[in-house]
Parts: sequence; C-alpha cells; structure tokens
Amino acid sequence: MDTLGLAAIGLPDAQMRFTKLEAGFVAGWMHAIGLYMFGQGDVIAEGDVVPAPVPGEHWACSHQMSAAPPERVVANIAPSPKYAGFGTAGRAALSLSR
Repeated sequence: MDTLGLAAIGLPDAQMRFTKLEAGFVAGWMHAIGLYMFGQGDVIAEGDVVPAPVPGEHWACSHQMSAAPPERVVANIAPSPKYAGFGTAGRAALSLSR
C-alpha cells in the first residue's frame, strides 16, 4: 500500500508491505503518514522510526524505489516481522501529531 500522489508535489510517497493487518485499518494509518509528510515535508530520514498502528511498536523507515508504478522514491515503512517479515531499527520516533 502506498500514498500515491505526494511525489507529484516533490515529496516522497510512503509505502508499506504487510500481510497480517486489515487493509482498511492500514489505509487510515497510511493516510495519517501522508498528511504528516504533506504538512512537514520530507522529514522522515533513513533509519527513522514511526509509531506503528499497533500498540508498543515503532517501525523503521528507509528510502527506496516504489514497489508499484509509477516508479518513484518512497519512504518505505518496514513493519515488525510478525506483520511482514521485516525487522525494526532506527533513531528517535517521529510524532504524527505535529
């Protein structure tokens, strides 16, 4: 899932690959990530973490090419292994409520 549209205004979109979360739930959370990036700019740096939509978790971010067309740079959010097989790592957590 990604926030297709931010690249059109010079910001990276956010994307996340997941398997064990309800898509509608993730869509609402991704919308919040997109709004945060729209308001704050390209502030999610390599290795930063974002608060996860599940209690007690923060998920790592990295910049990479999008998994879905059109090809563009995205802030990839890697959920914990129990949701998608990716590990977590990173620096200070970002608040989506700024």
